[in-house]
Amino acid sequence: MDKVKKTILEIENVRVIEHDDMNLAVERYETYYNPKTKKEKSGWRFKGYTASILGAIQLIHNKELLIDQEAVTDLSSHLNEVKRTTKTLAEIKEAL
Repeated sequence: MDKVKKTILEIENVRVIEHDDMNLAVERYETYYNPKTKKEKSGWRFKGYTASILGAIQLIHNKELLIDQEAVTDLSSHLNEVKRTTKTLAEIKEAL
């Protein structure tokens, strides 16, 4: 039987969960194509492991997991998304 993993932090469509006693996992909720069923599926997709919550925030920032790709049409809109996500993550860091 699968153990329910505790959610430590959830930011927009990204969450940090306890993977085991020593690691946290970062996941993002997204829609993707499943080649086996040949259908689109929505769900939590694994993005990386980290040892601490601050490491998880850094991983989210480095991989740009909070950037809304639908809102990005040019360099200016990409920079606006980076500013927005950086501000959001900085506020979360301060709250910790």
